[in-house]
Amino acid sequence: MKVAFWSNSYKKCNVTNNMAAISVASALILPYRIMLLENYLSPNNIGQIFSNNISNEIKESSNYYNDNSCIESIVQKSYDLNYNYENVSCIKEIIVNKLYYLPQGNIINNDLFDYEFNRNIDCLINYANNFADIKFIDTSPESSLSTNTILEESDLIIVNICPEVDELIDFFINYASLISKSIFIINVTDVTKCKNIFKIFQKYGVLENKVVFIPFNEMLMYSNYNGSLIEFILFNLNNCNNSKDILFFKSLKKVVNLIFKSLEQSELSAELGEAI
Repeated sequence: MKVAFWSNSYKKCNVTNNMAAISVASALILPYRIMLLENYLSPNNIGQIFSNNISNEIKESSNYYNDNSCIESIVQKSYDLNYNYENVSCIKEIIVNKLYYLPQGNIINNDLFDYEFNRNIDCLINYANNFADIKFIDTSPESSLSTNTILEESDLIIVNICPEVDELIDFFINYASLISKSIFIINVTDVTKCKNIFKIFQKYGVLENKVVFIPFNEMLMYSNYNGSLIEFILFNLNNCNNSKDILFFKSLKKVVNLIFKSLEQSELSAELGEAI
């Protein structure tokens, strides 16, 4: 199953931070293995959030593109039909036997990476399938080759909507074809605005259970910054007493449950397809 984490907005909508938190909660709750990857290169990638949890940190090397150390080397070597993926050693384990990351080397420019990612996406996903049942893809808001392919081929899209009316309407005008396979998450600092925002979703026929408002959580931001995200979620997922944390983790669990339901539907559809 491929799950795209994406936003139609170029503004900061916390796509990477949301994917990090949801991936940890999913790994702790769901009986599946999860792989994290990105279709764009950035020094502020999801690997930085988990830097304290990943062993064998990536070291800078001018030969990265020719070794097995990062996602760039995987997409580049996908051209080679004789390439032995058993020799690839770049997968980083974040949570033992549950959560993995395909790291970046930041050794080529984004345009070249996007082209090669798009051309070899099937090989890349097949490689990830060896390690994980679910692939979470942090997807660029750029209308690039690989972004368009990911949005088209993903089984589920977690749309990160900025809490502004113009951004929300832009999605429904320009990306209406994605609605049927999307879950919408909105980071909010003022929960009193949620009702007005939801009215717009209702106008476009989006069911209430496909919209999740995630309240701002200061400790989450702090744990992303200092590398303690796993510890923060592990400790509080089922044991938080702070009222603000309770609302946050309730929303987090709702997203995980929606992903699980989508996975069940996807597996059922596959089984029915095989039976026909």
